[in-house]
Amino acid sequence: MQSARYPQCNFLRLEVQVRCMEASGVKRLKKLEEENAELQKMFADVSLEENAIKELVAKKSW
Repeated sequence: MQSARYPQCNFLRLEVQVRCMEASGVKRLKKLEEENAELQKMFADVSLEENAIKELVAKKSW
């Protein structure tokens, strides 16, 4: 899978880096991805709550 924008050596270098990644590195990456997903959900919840509060305040404003 190559792109015309990037030389082949970049793809080969990336492939070597991925293949050389140790199991602990893969586990760490997986853990970070899971943590990121959880943080994104938390942010979405807080954003919804904030919008609901803003709407409530706007309705009750005199």
